[in-house]
Amino acid sequence: MIQIISKRVSINFSPKRYIVIFLITLGTFYLSACTTVKSTPNPIIPSITLSPTKIPRMVPSATIEWFLPTPTTRPIKIPTSMPTQNLRPEIGDLIFEENFISTQDWSGISHTTNGSISLSDNHLNIVISTPKTTLISLYGTPISKNYYLETTANTNICGGSDEFGLLLRIRSMINMIRFSLACDGKAQIVRIVDGSITYPKSWMTFGAIPIGAPGVAKISIWAKDKEIRFFVNDQYLFTMQDPAPTGGQIGVYAHSANDSIISVNFSNLVVKALNP
Repeated sequence: MIQIISKRVSINFSPKRYIVIFLITLGTFYLSACTTVKSTPNPIIPSITLSPTKIPRMVPSATIEWFLPTPTTRPIKIPTSMPTQNLRPEIGDLIFEENFISTQDWSGISHTTNGSISLSDNHLNIVISTPKTTLISLYGTPISKNYYLETTANTNICGGSDEFGLLLRIRSMINMIRFSLACDGKAQIVRIVDGSITYPKSWMTFGAIPIGAPGVAKISIWAKDKEIRFFVNDQYLFTMQDPAPTGGQIGVYAHSANDSIISVNFSNLVVKALNP
């Protein structure tokens, strides 16, 4: 320990002398500290070279179109057979109009375990409750081989390959033409001669034929000699040739192809003559 006693001594402290005294005092303090405290060497910290961080350039994402535009399609042209020709010419006077009131005019009016045929509210109703069953009702008075016919069929319960339609030029139950509409939108023609079945027109799909029920099918038939033309809801479907045209009865029918019930009714039956 250093003790400095001043006794009326004047000391002139210049700046340089002040700095020297300060350094001597500081050195004495560190020397005394080193004798009492054992210093722990500082760990060597390796130097780390930091490279500049490269910030990736942001690429703008594509714009999401939540509502995609509908692609432009070329319209589908539906060909019309003989567009400039009247497919139902020479329609003449009314032969008869059926209002479906008298049970004497139609055969098969009954209720059985398989189903029923009935007349009500100017409709002929066919209901079939048994699978693979056909019910037929014939109009009592035969008509000529040449005529124009219209009637409306309404499907109430109908599906899949269930059928309904018209019977034409009936001479017996084994000699007739059957125009069939299926509840899946198809149509065909069946010709029965002495029990032998042919198909002048096999099943074809048409947009004019209603699918399922309820549905409405306005059926029109133009028959002249060997040529018979078929229409549904005023759309021409096809033409068949009848090699041996004759007059006969007309009728309606329904057929259940599925396990469910089929219910169809017919109304507004009109038959007109064809002018020569």
